[in-house]
Amino acid sequence: MKDTGFWKASTLVLAGALALVLGHRATVPEASADPQPHMKAALATLVPAKNQLAKASHDKAGHRVKAIALTDQAIDEVKKGMAADNLQRGVLRLRPRRAPARVPQVTRMVATMAC
Repeated sequence: MKDTGFWKASTLVLAGALALVLGHRATVPEASADPQPHMKAALATLVPAKNQLAKASHDKAGHRVKAIALTDQAIDEVKKGMAADNLQRGVLRLRPRRAPARVPQVTRMVATMAC
């Protein structure tokens, strides 16, 4: 009878340990769907700012041209910073995927017949 009690106790201990491990995994926060919201917001602000500078009148004693160049530099640095962070986090895809080109029905039929 003592032997049966040991197995019951060990089973309860193992079940408790398993519950703790699984419960701990459930409470670990998931990675954010948008890991760089501030960098993306900065980029979304810089691009329209550059467009507005390009539309401004040209009589600014060279300051408008310099502002456009500095805005281009800022856009480039933000993109480089995002790429560096993505590499550091292990994100492989640095650019959004493009939708696959539509394949005409005839090409699909020829491709399946060739197989």
